[in-house]
Amino acid sequence: MGAAAVLLGLALAVVAISWVWRTAARSSIIERLERSMVSNQSRLDSNQNRLDAQEAEIDDLRRQIIELREGRIVDHALLQEWINYARRLAAMFTEATGKEPPPEPEHRPRPITTADMARLARTIEAHYSLDEINTLAFELGIASSIAGDTVEARARSLVDVARKRGLIARLIQLYREQRPNGGLDD
Repeated sequence: MGAAAVLLGLALAVVAISWVWRTAARSSIIERLERSMVSNQSRLDSNQNRLDAQEAEIDDLRRQIIELREGRIVDHALLQEWINYARRLAAMFTEATGKEPPPEPEHRPRPITTADMARLARTIEAHYSLDEINTLAFELGIASSIAGDTVEARARSLVDVARKRGLIARLIQLYREQRPNGGLDD
């Protein structure tokens, strides 16, 4: 009877230990799942923040496109007014002098090349500080899109982003206004 009681005690002890072990194992699985869920939620939040930032940038780009289109329409209308005015002046000149005015110009600006872009970046690098390049980018509405820790890298990034967004002419205009003796030829 004594040995049976010992065996029964051992069996109960084994059952108790196995029950405790299974309970502990379940809680560790649950804890791992909870940690995994928290980690996944953190990644989801990070991705959502990036998505929100990209959507804001897209909205800003859409707004810039609309502004550029409206500006182009206004510029075209103004150009047409000047052309009509010049033609009226030419007619008045002919009437007053009996001579034909000079022909209308046929000069079209040449396209901007990769070498021009590199030269523009080097010129900006030579005449601007890092903060001034950041100010140029802000004035162009592309401050959040340029990168680079050095003046050289930031100037290259500024020119590249301005080119991609069709803002090179505006960049050159700002440069000429701010650095009239700064080394850019027509």
